[in-house]
Amino acid sequence: MCLESHYDRYLAWLTRERARVSDLLCPGVTDLRAVEVWSGFSSLPEPVQSIFRCRNGVATAKGTLVGHRQVFPGWIPMSVEESAEAQRRALKDNEWSADLFPVFTSGFGDYLLFDWVGSAYLFFREEPELHLMFTSAEAMWKTVEACVERGVYYVDEQRMVTCHFRAEARVAAELNPGVKHWAEAWGGNETA
Repeated sequence: MCLESHYDRYLAWLTRERARVSDLLCPGVTDLRAVEVWSGFSSLPEPVQSIFRCRNGVATAKGTLVGHRQVFPGWIPMSVEESAEAQRRALKDNEWSADLFPVFTSGFGDYLLFDWVGSAYLFFREEPELHLMFTSAEAMWKTVEACVERGVYYVDEQRMVTCHFRAEARVAAELNPGVKHWAEAWGGNETA
C-alpha cells in the first residue's frame, strides 16, 4: 500500500472526528516544488516526498494553539519550506547529518526525522543522541492506524488530537519490535 493511502485514511479520521488540525492542513505540493525548495541539499527520499504530496504543513492563524496544529499527539506536520529551513539550521549547527530529513516538529525544537529508507528518528534539541522510533514510514503509519483503531488516539473536547501515552507506547512496542525507544517507554510488562 502506498504511503499516501495511509495518510489519507488518517486524515479522513481526523475530519470525521472534527479535529481542529483538519481545518488547518495545507494542500500537498508537487514533487517538483519539493525538489525546488530543497535544491542545494541532497534530493528527498520517497517517504518524505509522499508526506509533502499529501499535505504541506499547517496554516498558522493568530491564536491557534500548538495542540490544534498537531496531526498526531506531539507532532505538527512541517511544510516543505519549514523543513528545508530546519535542515539549513541543523546542518549549520551540526545537529544531525545531511541524510536525515525533518518532516514533523513538536513546535518546541524537537523533530521527527526520516532517513533514505524511511526510518524515523526522534531528535530532542536537548539530547545529542537520535532515537529510532520506526524502522520505516510504513511502520509509522501502521502504528498510527492501530492507535486509532484501538482508541488510543482520540480527539478531545478542545478538538485536539491526543492519546493515552502508555497505551501508545504499548501499541508501538508491539508493532515495532526491537525498537528501544518504545520498549523503554512501555516498560514491557505493566498494563497501560
